[in-house]
Amino acid sequence: MRLPDQLLPRTTMREQELMKIIETLDAEAYAHGLQITLNTDFDELKRINKGLDKLPLTPNFDPDKADVNPTNGFWMKGVDFGGEVVFTQAARYYNCRNSTLALLHQSLKAFYEDPKAHAEDGEECVCEAPATHYISGHVCYHGELWLKKCYRGRGLTTTLPKLLMALVMLPWSPDYLFGMAQPGICTKGVGARYGYRNMQPHGMIWNVPSSGVLDEWVIWNNADDLEQAVMRN
Repeated sequence: MRLPDQLLPRTTMREQELMKIIETLDAEAYAHGLQITLNTDFDELKRINKGLDKLPLTPNFDPDKADVNPTNGFWMKGVDFGGEVVFTQAARYYNCRNSTLALLHQSLKAFYEDPKAHAEDGEECVCEAPATHYISGHVCYHGELWLKKCYRGRGLTTTLPKLLMALVMLPWSPDYLFGMAQPGICTKGVGARYGYRNMQPHGMIWNVPSSGVLDEWVIWNNADDLEQAVMRN
């Protein structure tokens, strides 16, 4: 089953426009040898992630640590025509109407359903990027983007993030879509190729005693940026 076949028929003109974009992007990926499916079983993502040449699964998407489920998240799996997993990415919705991105991370609630139960002793997160202190409302996180090396350099680093952006617009129409990216991704322009219009350093300075400090940039689109990136490119 191809990804567009997994989605329910849409009735409004805007939903139908999004469906056409999703179909086009899925066809582009398929032409490069990727068959993509939409998934909400995060136990499967955790199991698959262990066998991939990528960083460990972030706790945002770990069902043993976070309250991530079909109502607030999904992930995408891409396999080659031999059935090998060659691509993943995931999205998660956060209700920040009475909070901010900075408070979400500094409380460790971005990562854990119960920080007292799952965070390490001494674990902390600081957000210095100014944008994290005003990003609020209906917010979606874009993570777990991984593509096998042999598929890179084919334009898929534009196609695949744009596909996720279109998909998050269907159920959530977020005020903001954001990701946390390594500095090199941003300074080399990769974040822009992903379709993000804005980025700032020190979006998340996350200190986990057992593994060290992760200092990442925040990349984001507001609702207007998202509209531009998906509907008008």
